[in-house]
Amino acid sequence: MATDTTANPAFPGSCRPQQTLRRPAVINGRGYWSGRENRVELRPSGAGTGIVFVRDDLGGVRVPATLGHRVDAASRTNLAAGAVVVEMVEHVLSGLAGLGIDCCEIGLTAAELPGLDGSAAAYVEAIDRAGSEPLDLPISPILITAPIVIEAADGAGRIVATPPTTAGLRVDYELAYPG
Repeated sequence: MATDTTANPAFPGSCRPQQTLRRPAVINGRGYWSGRENRVELRPSGAGTGIVFVRDDLGGVRVPATLGHRVDAASRTNLAAGAVVVEMVEHVLSGLAGLGIDCCEIGLTAAELPGLDGSAAAYVEAIDRAGSEPLDLPISPILITAPIVIEAADGAGRIVATPPTTAGLRVDYELAYPG
């Protein structure tokens, strides 16, 4: 991922401080797959905490949004800590990432996040209303220094990330449906 090359004097070598929400935000809805009602509360969190799901319905079990907690699932992104699962996290995570929120606690009252309209729009609107707050640690940007290729086992899909050739982020996207 290319990063902003504008230096922030408060964080030498980094483009910006980590950010959290200024105030909590709540989204309610039904799971796309389960149909179960879920109250999702996005809460401010401290520097260095990252994004963590909290199963309020299970006494506060915490499930960090990290690659090491990802579990296989068809047509959605699921995370788990032991036997505790959080399902369909991709929409809320993309909303947080898109608005630059690095540290957030996400309280849930069910395993599956609401499907809403099938996009991240409701999450983005709620995050935007809550506002953001800078924290006291810089981000740790991911820098692509060599090509990375992720390919589906059946060869039906592939993602390629390459080192930047210009300042900023550039995304090329191609989609081809069979037939």
